[in-house]
Amino acid sequence: MVELRELAIDYPAGSANARGRVPAVAGASALFPAGGVSAIVGPSGCGKTSVAHAIAGLLAPSSGQVLVDGEPVRGVRGRTAVIFQDFGLLPWRTVEGNAALPLEVAGVGRSARRERVRPVLEELGLSGFGRFYPSSLSGGMKQRVAIARALVSEPDILVMDEPFSSLDALTREAAQEFLLEVRRKRPLSIIVITHSIEEAVYLAQSVFVMSGKNPGTISGRFDIPENEAASRFAARPDPDERADSEGRADFRSAPRYLELCAAIRTALRGSGRTDDGAVA
Repeated sequence: MVELRELAIDYPAGSANARGRVPAVAGASALFPAGGVSAIVGPSGCGKTSVAHAIAGLLAPSSGQVLVDGEPVRGVRGRTAVIFQDFGLLPWRTVEGNAALPLEVAGVGRSARRERVRPVLEELGLSGFGRFYPSSLSGGMKQRVAIARALVSEPDILVMDEPFSSLDALTREAAQEFLLEVRRKRPLSIIVITHSIEEAVYLAQSVFVMSGKNPGTISGRFDIPENEAASRFAARPDPDERADSEGRADFRSAPRYLELCAAIRTALRGSGRTDDGAVA
């Protein structure tokens, strides 16, 4: 379980003549349920990425705490994986080489790396692309490689910072379904950072709203029990459960989905600045 306790993050003032620090996040508190998918939604510049980096141990809080299972996060945690907005693939490495990078950094030998990477590539539909380079892949395929790289370390927490923002609408929807399928096969807690209210409501069991004020903070939470069955871990999902998950596309047009989107949009507008007057 991931918890934020009065988290504050600030940065050095950007101007050479300026003194002091600029606050990005202040007083952010939240409890992300263990297992399943949570989302943080908010406008540009509200501190979402700063919070994601703090959860991943890439950024130290100025004050407050990030805790995982009750223990403070002090630096990079071995079982927390991150997928960045631009996927972060190395262009000079193949699909297999990119996926194996965390194991290589950890000192795992070449043969052992291959034994661990190849089943993950097969699981994600990449088994025939191991020798391809990122430049020859579509956006959706690049994202799968980024997910593979995250999964080879067998994390229990996956932080995804705007993971679908560079994809076209149809590829984005397919990627969302793919993420839920990955989650159903693995006991992961996933935290998705997104601008998209619709995406957050579709994916997450809990949606956390960040205010548009400066500094940003967690200003609200919406729980969506309808999403629990679709995202929960099922080591051996039965046909009925798979059918329920596959039928969730209808949720996008359901009155409950539209009501939740409207409620979160209202919460964002009431919390301060939005992007160009609206959050989408």
